[in-house]
Amino acid sequence: METRTGSWNTIDAGLMGRYKGLSCSLDVENIGDATYYRHLSYLRDPFASGYRVSEPGISASLNIRYAFN
Repeated sequence: METRTGSWNTIDAGLMGRYKGLSCSLDVENIGDATYYRHLSYLRDPFASGYRVSEPGISASLNIRYAFN
């Protein structure tokens, strides 16, 4: 029941910095907000309706860590 998906490209970027015991990173995915579907996306459909499940648009994550010594 799988169908082929077309090719796609996305642009991702990230920054990371450290200062003493503190480290921070910021990651941004799909900066161009491209609409795309991964291969075998039918398996990701919770209702198995046969519709493709599109990937999310722009997403960002911020990670902060501190090393306690």
